[in-house]
Amino acid sequence: MRPLPRCASVDVLHPVVLQSPYRTPKRSVDADGVGTNLSFMSVAEIRQAISQLSPKDYCDLMAELHPWPDDEWDLQMKSDAAAGRLDFVRRHAEKAKGEDRLVTLDRILADS
Repeated sequence: MRPLPRCASVDVLHPVVLQSPYRTPKRSVDADGVGTNLSFMSVAEIRQAISQLSPKDYCDLMAELHPWPDDEWDLQMKSDAAAGRLDFVRRHAEKAKGEDRLVTLDRILADS
C-alpha cells in the first residue's frame, strides 16, 4: 500500500468525517449516477481505496483535499500550453518514449 500523506488536522476532510471520526459515508451509485444505499466506510477502507487509485486520480484527490491556488507561474504555464508554446516539449518527450529512453527537460530546451 502506498503511504498516505499526513494531515495536520482532520478539518481538511469531508464535514461528515468530522461528525464521526471513525467512519465516513459510502454510497452505492446506480447506472444513472444516483447515490443510493448509504452505508459507512472505515478509515482503513478509505486508505485501501486510495491506494488503488491511478496516479492521476490520486493527484486529483489530493488537489481536492488540499487545494493550492495557481500562482503566476502556474497561470503562465497553462497559458503557454493552451497557446501551443510547449508543444515542442511534448514532441520531444513522445519521441524519446517511442525510442524507450529518457530525456531531461534541460536536454529538450538545449536542443530547441
